[in-house]
Amino acid sequence: MNRGAGFLKGRQIVFLSSIDWDSAWQRHHALAKAFTEAGCHVLFLENTGFRNPRLSDAGRILSRLFHFIATEPSRRRAHPIPTGLRILSPLVLPPTHRLFRLANRYWLLPAIARRFRRRDLEDAIIIAYIPSQTTLDLLDLFWPRRVVYDVVDHFGGHPEPPADLAETESSLLRASDIVFTTSPYLQELHEKRHPHVSRVHHGVGEAVDHLPWGHRSL
Repeated sequence: MNRGAGFLKGRQIVFLSSIDWDSAWQRHHALAKAFTEAGCHVLFLENTGFRNPRLSDAGRILSRLFHFIATEPSRRRAHPIPTGLRILSPLVLPPTHRLFRLANRYWLLPAIARRFRRRDLEDAIIIAYIPSQTTLDLLDLFWPRRVVYDVVDHFGGHPEPPADLAETESSLLRASDIVFTTSPYLQELHEKRHPHVSRVHHGVGEAVDHLPWGHRSL
């Protein structure tokens, strides 16, 4: 077993994902699968939202409700679920309004945290994808050992970002031990804001083995 996989074996990895497991196969899926193959216990928290929902999101919202209500054996997923990986479909509100954020912080997110704590995540590494208030509140609830911000999108270029996006992303960067980016532009952007930034392109095979998991901050 290589150095990266040996370092990670038996660790708890939590994905605060920007996509659902049933989305088209992407970096999030590939990394989650690779972590399970490296001997990790992986929890995949599906998309917690970034913008207000649209009519076109109705199908995804109904699917989320079904997955939240259904028992694990009855769920039908678009992609096979690797051994060692658990999926949680959270019921949360988008972090686009003060009342939504309050409901998340004091009601919906603590319910999620209680489900995670039952699986003994005190030593977890969290991989966060969305620089939102929801993500920050989850970090406060989980108290993970380490945080990785995997920057796969330029959220500042989104047509409907939350008004305080710059502030919440800065807070996530301060909370993160290491930052991964997917392009030279994102790497250059975040190197100005964080001391430990690495570029990991999409589509790299056996991605876990090539990431700098031996970094002293992890």
